[in-house]
Amino acid sequence: MARLIENVEIERLCIIDDDESARASYVEEFYDSVFTPVSQGKVKDVEQFLRKSSDTFDAVISDHQLKKKNYFPINGAQVVSMCFDRHIPSVLVTKYDQAQMSEIRRFRSKIPVILNPSQFAEDTIIRSLEICIKELKGEFRSDRKLWRTLIRIDSIEGNHIYIIVPSWDSKGAISIAKEELPAEIRSIIEVDKRMHVQINIGCENINDLYFGSWEIK
Repeated sequence: MARLIENVEIERLCIIDDDESARASYVEEFYDSVFTPVSQGKVKDVEQFLRKSSDTFDAVISDHQLKKKNYFPINGAQVVSMCFDRHIPSVLVTKYDQAQMSEIRRFRSKIPVILNPSQFAEDTIIRSLEICIKELKGEFRSDRKLWRTLIRIDSIEGNHIYIIVPSWDSKGAISIAKEELPAEIRSIIEVDKRMHVQINIGCENINDLYFGSWEIK
């Protein structure tokens, strides 16, 4: 029996986590539910996995760290991003530290929701899938909308740049790995340089901040 979410029928939930016990606990959460959880085993070819998606699941719930034990060739943020491109509703469920934030943020435009594992529950997953499906339709919450925003390069240290976004936080510098930047931007960055970037300045938490296009003058 499927659940209708934003006029989309969702029944089979693909549960992706390299920890088998974690997958089992997530599956157990949907015991006696309208959803049918599908515990995903090891995947060697992500493209093949996604091509078969319409036959095996309707939505994806994924952890981020997936490369351990050769469980997946890529991490969950990229998996969810690729699912978004294929209009597969997906939710990232993970804990992450500052080092992982940069890796996740480069895919954040296609990750509508990130949940902490402690938040995992059927009603939370339903709300998260609603948000995801709305974004797939082009309907964004105010904290996810991108706005053309002036930024200033505050400092450059090794492989990271630190930027100030006055309209979001006039004092706190935001660390960005250089590899997150478009190639054409990396070659022109310098301290005190100002430029416009598409940023979701309506968000409250730095972990939810992400960047769209960077303008070159």
